[in-house]
Amino acid sequence: MIDTKVVSITPTMALEWLEGNIHNRTLRQPRVMQYAKDMQQGQWHLTHQGVAFDAFGKLVDGQHRLWAIVEADTKVDMLVTRNVDMDTQLVIDDHLTRTGKDALDLTYGGESIGHRGAAVLSILVHGFRTGRPSHVALANGMERYRDALEFIASVFPTNRRMLTQASVQAVIARAFYHVSAHHLRLWAECFLTGNQADGTTWNQYQCATLLRNFLLFRQGSTRKRMRRADVYEKTERSISAFVGDESISKLFACSDELYPLPDEETDPSEARKDAKRRAQSNAQRHKREARGGA
Repeated sequence: MIDTKVVSITPTMALEWLEGNIHNRTLRQPRVMQYAKDMQQGQWHLTHQGVAFDAFGKLVDGQHRLWAIVEADTKVDMLVTRNVDMDTQLVIDDHLTRTGKDALDLTYGGESIGHRGAAVLSILVHGFRTGRPSHVALANGMERYRDALEFIASVFPTNRRMLTQASVQAVIARAFYHVSAHHLRLWAECFLTGNQADGTTWNQYQCATLLRNFLLFRQGSTRKRMRRADVYEKTERSISAFVGDESISKLFACSDELYPLPDEETDPSEARKDAKRRAQSNAQRHKREARGGA
């Protein structure tokens, strides 16, 4: 008979339960780290999902949760179910997964930011690291960056192929905390329409349209599809040059984060890690290009 109860699982217990865990799917380390981060920050919630064993004590479900407890080095309350048939592994987690947008819709009711808004928020809270942020992290990010998200929704009221992709909007959201809304709206007008907005200089118009043309005529080609981080870095450079009224003829990617979020300014470790990852990725790309492999 299936038996379920709440157990306070310690890292030691988790390790003991993971011993002999040979009948499970491949471990996804990014997911483990995502869970561990939520646990360390006290954002892990007790739900009907937890850890399951068969009648012989073999782990059926929950290896990522258990490894996360070990990584977080903290005790976590979870439901532990025993006497589950091992054959149920075939159907566990084989149902409709909630997207980030689904989670935000459920949290904030009718106040939806759409799939594109959820993608922008994901970049803000998680950068371009492997994996995805937890739904709790997205909800917390929604609270912290609500003003910036509302601003980009007003600047980009409709989707435009290639131009309003999440990597571009994420830069606008970050720049919102550093650049005047007036400058950002003028940049967006030049960028979206391809026309020089009233009150802008020729240099500023060029800064915006260099990115526009790059996205439409190079990035728009499926043969030359670029990484999201590349688009992000070129967008940063375009906006920075626009604000500075610089005269540029070519758009290069930024290697450093120009627009840290408010919480990154007080604790910049994650921003530095993202910048380091981007620099390493750029170096690898340049090596491939030098070998003719790009």
